Amino acid sequence: MNINTQLLFPTPFWTVDLDINNSELTRECYRVRRTVKGVFDKSNRGGYHSDNLSFNIGFDSLLHTICNTSKKILTDYYSNTREVSINPYWVNINRIDNYNVRHIHPGCILSGVYYVKCQNVPEQGSLVLHMDEKEQFILNSNHLNIKTKEIITPKEGMLVLFPSYVPHTVLPNTLNCDRISISFNLVFN
Repeated sequence: MNINTQLLFPTPFWTVDLDINNSELTRECYRVRRTVKGVFDKSNRGGYHSDNLSFNIGFDSLLHTICNTSKKILTDYYSNTREVSINPYWVNINRIDNYNVRHIHPGCILSGVYYVKCQNVPEQGSLVLHMDEKEQFILNSNHLNIKTKEIITPKEGMLVLFPSYVPHTVLPNTLNCDRISISFNLVFN
């Protein structure tokens, strides 16, 4: 008997280590915190979540790198040649006990996070990508041993990209030092 396994609607995610000057980005993120109003009606519980930012010279190199990386991913994985842009992006500064509840980013193609400053340990608040709740319920109710989440430890200089429909959370930062990240959504032009 020959059994042929095929994947049905696989969900990819990508990680890329970037060579960016994080010292300058850290200073710029703290400047943003001092000058841009934070929002409290998003997924964040505690911490600083800037309002949506427009293109900023302090983030210029990072934003161009994200767009170029995303374009390569969309071309290589999805055979897509349309241009993408970041819309919007924001700064997150999570202190001790700060976290983000489960959420998605509707209306976008990809979402992601770039870790500007962190201790490279799970205690700083890992990103958790979840399987859709309906699929998870069906699989769990039938006691199938299926992986239903991916836990990504924050790492300074790491870019994480994933489809915007993937539910995700950020676990609490249990260390007494800031974890700084820049999150964003990508849309087709």
